[in-house]
Amino acid sequence: MLKGIRLLLVLLGTASVGWPLLGADPSYVSFDPGSRTWRIGNAFVERAIRLDGGGHFLTAAFLDKRTGRNWTPPGTNSGEFRVVFERGDGTGAPGPVIRTGLSTWTFLSENESVEEDGTADLDVRLLDAPDRVAITVHYRCFPEAAAIRTWIDVSNEGPERVRLTAADAYRLQIMGDGTEPELFWVPNFTWSHPDSAFLTQVDSLAPGEKPTLSTRRFGDTPIVVPASGEKSAFSTGPFGDGAAWFALHGAGRGSGLYGGWEWSGTGTFSFEAAPATQGLVSLGVGFAEGHFSRVLENGETFSAPAGFVGLFSGGWDGAARATRQLVERRYAPSLPDPTFPWVGFDTWGYGLAVDQGLVGRLIDTAAELGVETFTLDAGWMEQIGDWRPRAGAFDDGIRALSDRAHARGLRFGLWMAFGVADPRTEVVRTHPDWVATAGGQPLPGDFGTVVLCLGNPDVRSWVISEIDRVVTEYGVDWLLHDFAVIAPCTSESHGHQAGDGEWATTAGYYAILDEIRRRHPKLVIENCWNGGSMIDFGMVRRHDTSNTSDLNSAVTGRRGAYGATYVLPPRYAGKYIGDDGTPPAYRFTSGLPGGPLLLMGSPTAWDDATTAAARDAIALFKELRPVLRDGTVTHVLGPPAWNGWDGILSWDAERGEGVLLAFRGQDTPPESTLFPRGLPAAATIDIVCEGGRGAGTLAGGLGRGVESGRSLQEQGLGVVIPSPDGTAVIRLSTAPAEGAASAPRN
Repeated sequence: MLKGIRLLLVLLGTASVGWPLLGADPSYVSFDPGSRTWRIGNAFVERAIRLDGGGHFLTAAFLDKRTGRNWTPPGTNSGEFRVVFERGDGTGAPGPVIRTGLSTWTFLSENESVEEDGTADLDVRLLDAPDRVAITVHYRCFPEAAAIRTWIDVSNEGPERVRLTAADAYRLQIMGDGTEPELFWVPNFTWSHPDSAFLTQVDSLAPGEKPTLSTRRFGDTPIVVPASGEKSAFSTGPFGDGAAWFALHGAGRGSGLYGGWEWSGTGTFSFEAAPATQGLVSLGVGFAEGHFSRVLENGETFSAPAGFVGLFSGGWDGAARATRQLVERRYAPSLPDPTFPWVGFDTWGYGLAVDQGLVGRLIDTAAELGVETFTLDAGWMEQIGDWRPRAGAFDDGIRALSDRAHARGLRFGLWMAFGVADPRTEVVRTHPDWVATAGGQPLPGDFGTVVLCLGNPDVRSWVISEIDRVVTEYGVDWLLHDFAVIAPCTSESHGHQAGDGEWATTAGYYAILDEIRRRHPKLVIENCWNGGSMIDFGMVRRHDTSNTSDLNSAVTGRRGAYGATYVLPPRYAGKYIGDDGTPPAYRFTSGLPGGPLLLMGSPTAWDDATTAAARDAIALFKELRPVLRDGTVTHVLGPPAWNGWDGILSWDAERGEGVLLAFRGQDTPPESTLFPRGLPAAATIDIVCEGGRGAGTLAGGLGRGVESGRSLQEQGLGVVIPSPDGTAVIRLSTAPAEGAASAPRN
């Protein structure tokens, strides 16, 4: 068991560093023995933690150095962490023991260091003397980000066993600008709420002890709902409510605080307003109640998943910018190729009715359209869990199709659901004990499968060997994995305990992907568990991109890109665009924002106009890709809808270029004013509306204009889209100085 714990310590404690620090000064860490206060920070942020005379371990300050605001003012009781456990076997015990930083602790040891890249580390080890439980609180501060990463280790130092049921990544009490705080979060995609996926949500956190009516907003639409008036919470994970991220600021909408969790299992983000103090909020991030327990014998240690909290300015888009920069520099793998994200084609538009003849023709069609990667989706395998070509349909083998794709200049992708298997497959018949169970019953998966317990070392070894074989033998460049990989298994014969199956399968899932990445460093790995169901910072570490919606339409594709880009860099907002019946130009142009543009229609049934529209959108995506990927995203209008206007801006300051994409739905006026607030105010902006690539024009019938960035931000840009389900593609660039020659345009 300890071996597995050490493995997870490595998984959670190592960030994917290697990003240039852009001249940032090193972070620092220090200890003042007089006040027993540690300080860790950089040029932007400082966290001060104190062990007071009563043995309370609490936040003394959380300082935004850019504004001077202390988010944990003196006198607030912010206890840093929270653990819940039971002593002994639980029989006759008085109930769970709850310990926070505000409990009484005995100091054991501390360690301070600064790494070569300027990252500061602080570890403080404390002992709960009566219960003999030790907590090590870890802090990391990167030199270039106004954020602090934290996690805790829990150790049993006593003779009796301890059953741990909660270990939060962080627990904080914070105070903003004194106005009523607003909580911003992003619902993920699940089939329990597919229509609200990635519709950004705002919750008010008003003080008060009695239940009141509170305001909750989906996008820009306020909805009054019964609530406590003082609490808000959402769940994360595969079947949860939202992405593992939040942003919080006061009603004044100045600076704010954001945070995330590096875990794909079920979690809870909770927020509670103080009953009598306006603006004071207690927040916590960690395992969801009832989804975790771990028995620790004497000398055993458990490391809880890490999280981070940072500071931002500039509204919700400011929180998004700060988060994306942190992810790009410290979490996301390097780009698999300078041209990534790519245009792709996926065969799921034909469902399971695929064979080698059809797939061969589709490879040729995709190449002629200008597609860059071709993915053979479900239907190629004998059965789910039997990863061999389906007899009678792929008798020439998958490698022949991969070779054909490569010969046409395409990368080859393949669908797998390595966490599940059909009960009739050899792996389940030979190893029925590998199936994840709850209460002795197999846990069901999608398409009539059962879930394999990835917490079992034998299962992990088999899965790794199968993925390795498939990638090697079939010439796979892109792995699209789907279906369940995380399961609340209660079997104690799988190398984990009855209560920590979900933790163990999450850790096992991570270990599988980490090993596949080690063996195949050039393999592109896409997260596609039922669309955008795992939007978190553990997923990001192990994937190059992610799907955002299984509804595969123009609007849901744009909506996924809209919501996901608050949390992650654009390349993680993949869109599958199916034949949804909308006008072709609108449909395919809807795949421009965000990450990979993935076609999932039936091109063998397209007419000439549809084919031409697809080809044109693909060419345009390739032209705009550097700016769409690297530019700063600003959400110009509300979330995409069938009956509204929506718009998103990407501005690349280094290139001095940007693109504003606007879409008009049904039942809306043909003209709208867009406020591209992400543009540089002092610059003169050259504006070109691509009239041939969507029906949009600038107001007044213009196809081109020049405005100052300040004017565009304050007065807006009038855009006309004559017909519903239409698009405007507006290119922006820093205009040359007066008298300078204009660069030729292609």
